[in-house]
Parts: sequence; structure tokens; C-alpha cells
Amino acid sequence: MTTKMKLYERICRRNEERREEIRRLSIAHTKQNEKPFSFYYRDLEKQKESAPDVPDVMRNPPFRANKIPWKVLVPLYKRMVDKIEHERSERIRLNAERSY
Repeated sequence: MTTKMKLYERICRRNEERREEIRRLSIAHTKQNEKPFSFYYRDLEKQKESAPDVPDVMRNPPFRANKIPWKVLVPLYKRMVDKIEHERSERIRLNAERSY
């Protein structure tokens, strides 16, 4: 008889309903007991009044970095070229010694 009755599914369904009920009650209890700071609603009103038609993108514009000054780039490039030249001359010198 019990094999034809779906007891496990019934238990699972009952547990799920109980979980949902507890979750719903705890949310309601939290909303009932929450007390925001005194300035919370005041600040919300100020935000609404300050710029209601301005989209969020314009309030917080995307970050754009400034160009790197040439005073920084030129010495860096010179150091890179000097390093490459030095490595090349070392490589040539080592190959010459090996072949000698």
C-alpha cells in the first residue's frame, strides 16, 4: 500500500511549503522591525528633487584616463631601444666568440 502512495514527494512538498512560510514570515518580521536612520528618507527626497531627469550615466561619467605625457614616454622608449641594442650587441659578441 505504501509503495503506491508517494510519501517522499509529499514530505518534500510539505518541507518546501514550510520553508517558504518561514521565509515569508521572517521577511515580514524584518520589515516590521527595521528602523532606518533618521536622515535616510530625507536623503532619498533630496536625490529625487536634485536631478530627476538626469540619467545615471551622466551623474557618474565613465572613467577616462589622461594621455601619458611625452616627457615620460620619450625616456622610456629610449631605455627600451638602448636595452634592445645592448642585448643585440651581446648576442653578436657571444656568437662571434663561439664561431672563433
